[in-house]
Amino acid sequence: MKKRILLWVLLGTQTLHAQTIPVTFKNTIPTGYDPTSQAPGFMEVSPNSTMPVGHALVKPPTKQSYTWAQTFAKGGTHYNRNELGNEGTLGTFRSTYPDKEYNGVPTIPTIFGLPCSGPEEWVDGYNKKCWPNGPFTDAQARAKAHEVWDSGNASNLWIGETMENFPFMPADKPMWNSFYDELANLYEAKKAQDQKPYFLCHNYFTTSPYYLGNTAKTQADWEVMYTQTPAQWQQKSWFHPGASLSRTNTVMEGIYFGAFDLNPGQAMNALFCMELWQKLGKYTGMFFYNHHEWAPESFTDKVTFPEGTFFRADKPVHDPAFQILMGFLAHEYGNIFVDWGTFLKQPAGKKPVGYYQPVHQSMDHWRPNAGGPATFPYYYQLGVGLPPQDFYSPLAVSSDYSYFGNLLWMQTGGVVANGTPYYCSYRLDGNAWIDRQPTGCDIVTAYFAKRGVARCRIAGNKMIVYYFNMYADNLRHTIEIKHPANPAKSYTGTVCGSGIHVVLLDI
Repeated sequence: MKKRILLWVLLGTQTLHAQTIPVTFKNTIPTGYDPTSQAPGFMEVSPNSTMPVGHALVKPPTKQSYTWAQTFAKGGTHYNRNELGNEGTLGTFRSTYPDKEYNGVPTIPTIFGLPCSGPEEWVDGYNKKCWPNGPFTDAQARAKAHEVWDSGNASNLWIGETMENFPFMPADKPMWNSFYDELANLYEAKKAQDQKPYFLCHNYFTTSPYYLGNTAKTQADWEVMYTQTPAQWQQKSWFHPGASLSRTNTVMEGIYFGAFDLNPGQAMNALFCMELWQKLGKYTGMFFYNHHEWAPESFTDKVTFPEGTFFRADKPVHDPAFQILMGFLAHEYGNIFVDWGTFLKQPAGKKPVGYYQPVHQSMDHWRPNAGGPATFPYYYQLGVGLPPQDFYSPLAVSSDYSYFGNLLWMQTGGVVANGTPYYCSYRLDGNAWIDRQPTGCDIVTAYFAKRGVARCRIAGNKMIVYYFNMYADNLRHTIEIKHPANPAKSYTGTVCGSGIHVVLLDI
């Protein structure tokens, strides 16, 4: 009889402490935003915000009335040295905003001052047009590092464009190790004095052996990596100790995707790689192109004018939910978000519109209103000098959404930026629990199961809880997410679609 009473007391105690807390996930778009204006509007609807130390955001102003100073007030951390417009000289920016310079993906000829003349001749992976004497020697590469440093071009956010086109020099050449070893020593000496972080990245995207779609590897093969140290990984990268790019401290994932149906897998693979780069002790982040490199002859952009409707033949933009998601996850899985492919300054009146005659002449379509002009009246002919004013790009407004993802993170994840992340067990609509993986390989299992991910980050008495599913349908689902350290406590809310669902909680 006493045993039965004790069992009843224990069960009653467990039930008493079990707790399911309803939550409302945060709206991902600020109140008052009007996308129908077809002009950038993030500045007008977003509060002033600050990106936590150790995180970087390059957000171009994107509207004629915006300035780099205003983007800094909204959480931006670096200006693009190549996109200052009429706001001032590089010298002025350097003195006004010390250590806020982003080098704007210089090419190899720009970095090293190569003339690149004569005919193309490819030998051993490089082009003698730019490398007539072959790769630099150790001494030459180290001297080049000092040239870069002494010229003032060693920006605190350094991201190169080094792995494509005719100036290419393979990343495994020893000259890169010499160059970055010397350059990193100079950065480290400066950091020892001012305590400011720097980001040194070879290229805006990386090529690595870590591809979840590799048919020669199984799911189990990738999961094993989460139980090992990087030194034990079967496949080593250029970023491993002693390898050619080991002295760089940052590895970027390029979000530059093609066909729509491949997006989920590519994005999940980027997160997988970002986890691996962090295991290697690297900073990481996303270099984000806000539209698909696909279907370039589609009429994907409809712009309304008083005189009629203009259809631009261009690359289709990413789903706004995807852009917001990537802006958020760049900081949850890394440290850096660079918004690329958006034009610097957009006229509020949406004119003039940039016009490459050989490209757009037979592709764009103009539908005049009654009495309107027979041809589109607002073309600006590019390639004949700089425009007297900044021209309009129909794609530019979509860059608001990637900023909203960064803002969302600053308002939630940024509060617990120094906290500890945990994957969480969850279930949808009361179905079976999807348990968190003991080794932390949840991205791998989610990729192969084509399902979502629940995660949290805890710092002190604050916690964010979030869920995303890049493979999701568009139906509403009830989600229940377990606290990773206290399975008796769970959080429940409503999710729908492939976007980010996040809430900041007191615990």
